Amino acid sequence: MEMLNISRIGRFVPRRALLLAFALALPLASCKTSSRTTEILVSRPDAPELGPVVIPPAPDSASTETEVTPTEQSALPSRTAGVELFLGTGFSTGFAHQGVLKAFHQWKMKIVGIHATEVGALVAVSYAESMNPNRMDWTLSQFTDAILGKKTSGLVFSQGDSIDVRVERKLKEVFDQKTLNSLKIPVILPVPAPNPLSLWEQIRVALTHPKYLSPYQGYSATNYDRFRDDFSNRTTHSLILIETVSNGTSTIERDDSRRLLKLKIALPQFEDQDFKRKTQAAYFGRQAVDKWKAEITAFLGAEDFNR
Repeated sequence: MEMLNISRIGRFVPRRALLLAFALALPLASCKTSSRTTEILVSRPDAPELGPVVIPPAPDSASTETEVTPTEQSALPSRTAGVELFLGTGFSTGFAHQGVLKAFHQWKMKIVGIHATEVGALVAVSYAESMNPNRMDWTLSQFTDAILGKKTSGLVFSQGDSIDVRVERKLKEVFDQKTLNSLKIPVILPVPAPNPLSLWEQIRVALTHPKYLSPYQGYSATNYDRFRDDFSNRTTHSLILIETVSNGTSTIERDDSRRLLKLKIALPQFEDQDFKRKTQAAYFGRQAVDKWKAEITAFLGAEDFNR
């Protein structure tokens, strides 16, 4: 802008009036410049909107992995492939385990061991010696109700043909040439160890009960609750515990923290020493687990079956 020459203008306009006009013109020029600057800043749509500056913390050079808490580490214990079974108490009702094993065999369940007591012990050994359900049926068919059932005739007892004698004679006849080591899979019986007893004698001890057979050569079966608890606390494989009851309803319960499945098979109105109903008991056992097949297979993994 061309500067005003005050000396030239002063010839025509009084100096005092000229100075006043110049003083008034300066603020107006400044205001116009500021307005133009503001207009430029506002009219730029691409001007970034600035916010607070956040500085992220520096990464820990010592460890970049996510830390796993103790709870996550011990969520579920790892198990080896295969299933261990527990066959609980029962005499005539214990033959329900025969039907259970036939169902599991048909499903191709990988059974790697059986813990069993009372008639369940007889069933377990009959299956484990060949792992063939037909062979198991044939072995168990030799233990008729006439051998297993009680006789009340005083004449019979006087001749020494007591239930203890009959059962021991048949056990020795069927299993005398067999040992626990000859079985296809391990069978654990509730017999205190160490002991010098043969296989048939250990089955005989497992059949000991105040209302059934007397102790054999001073040996009685291990306390049932302790025997069951020892099984339930095993950590090598998935566990299935099967028990029979003479009343109530059949139930299935899973304990994921211990990889334990509990099956309770109800046999209503069964007299536990009525061995004439053992075939019916086997049928009920098979029927119960077939009904639960979806739940049982969902509890186990693919590695627990032979494919």
